[in-house]
Amino acid sequence: MSRAGTAALVVAALALMATDLLDGGAMDRVADRLGDEAVLTLAAFDAVAGEPVVGPYSRFGWRHPGPILGHQLALGLRLSGGQIGFLPWWVAAWSVGWLALAVGLMARERSPWRRAGWLLALLLSLASLRVAAGGTILTMIWNPLVAIAPFALLYALAWRRRTGPWAAPLIVLLHAYLVQSHVGYLAIASLVAGVALTKVARGARSQPRRRVAIAAGASLGVAAAAWWTTFADPSNLAAIGEFFMEGGHEVPAPAAALLLAARRTQGPLLAPFGGGTDDLALGLLAAQALILLAHTGQRIGRRSGVPLSVCLLSLGGLAIAIGSAFGVDREINLHQSHWLEIVGPMAWLGALWPLTTRRFRPVGWPLVAGLAIFVVVGSIRTGVARREAVLAEVTPYAGRPERLTDLLEPYFAEGPVQLRIREADHDVWGMAAAVAVRSAERGRAIALEPRFDFMFGAHRTRCAGCRSIWLSRDPPEGWRVLAETDGFSLMEPSDP
Repeated sequence: MSRAGTAALVVAALALMATDLLDGGAMDRVADRLGDEAVLTLAAFDAVAGEPVVGPYSRFGWRHPGPILGHQLALGLRLSGGQIGFLPWWVAAWSVGWLALAVGLMARERSPWRRAGWLLALLLSLASLRVAAGGTILTMIWNPLVAIAPFALLYALAWRRRTGPWAAPLIVLLHAYLVQSHVGYLAIASLVAGVALTKVARGARSQPRRRVAIAAGASLGVAAAAWWTTFADPSNLAAIGEFFMEGGHEVPAPAAALLLAARRTQGPLLAPFGGGTDDLALGLLAAQALILLAHTGQRIGRRSGVPLSVCLLSLGGLAIAIGSAFGVDREINLHQSHWLEIVGPMAWLGALWPLTTRRFRPVGWPLVAGLAIFVVVGSIRTGVARREAVLAEVTPYAGRPERLTDLLEPYFAEGPVQLRIREADHDVWGMAAAVAVRSAERGRAIALEPRFDFMFGAHRTRCAGCRSIWLSRDPPEGWRVLAETDGFSLMEPSDP
């Protein structure tokens, strides 16, 4: 593909990111940032206040293995003076930076297939993820989504034909960031980082020894800085290991797991054409796996021109994606499988490698460019429609955490407050977290429900001398309602 064609793909990628930011900005004006976004934001406030920085919580009672994301969010709060409205754009700036670096590196590749194929695969993945995640991915303060952009950059470093020693510390950092943000990235990030570091090591043979030594020393330093707090207290790692070794959740049936893997890996290819059917997705997954097995077997027998690194990335990534689908609990949580939507299109690059011949190029590259335009235009149209639907749904309720926090102000004036939740009102925990974030932004002392200490930390759920005020959607008999707004009630027992 010509440089003009590559430039067109780069512009398409930038247009897709710009559209995502516009959609994120429209939704940010009315979004309440409930649930997990509020929990991560509250943890950032705690970090600024001097509490130990830990990994994002898991609903299974342990934390993802490291504090890098917490430090990133805390830095954003410090720079903004504690303004929570800055955080989505802080996260977006990092994500755009990762993606821009990935696009820039691949645009410099000499091989047309590595260059244009990777950029098109990225476009397909981002477009599909925007639909799956609800219209925007760059401004979400949510650990499964903030990991998408650095994962794409790690893939770019592994996909390149050559990578210099300068990349080694960055690869180590990206691997740590991904695994610490969500433990579900452990296997796939380790594979991709291993391939990338192998290319760095091969290229180091022709580099000056001093440069190689500096890169190696910097990589060790980055690894030590990223992981020392994780291994200093191994109890959390032990809890994670016990959970996966002993099967702490119910896994889906094999048919459901294969369908999840097919839908997530082949979804980016099918999304521009209406999503396709389950049978089509399964058929594409089977064809992809068989082609990659054939390429790998021929490569081992030295009868194939497909590079070994491409076979490892493509077939290995697909195998990990399928295996991970069997580890998703039977609720099939979407956040446990976001990264599969990048692995699928990247694996097709390896499957289609033999088509990168001179005879294919005159016919193939216009098709690639046309498909890129189709994907971007379709994603923009889908994003606009989804944004309008979401705005229509959430706008009437915008500002609920602010209004609930306003109602708590008279009680903050009397002393610290503990916002409690009955078992019957379990589903309001996300709103309680959002109220705690607004209270923290105002400098108010607030504690939360004690049984959620695995989520908020004991320092946020233990409060001697606090006044307990309960948040509910349906106040029961025998309770005194203190205030009401937007379908929520603040209450306390009539006879404490």
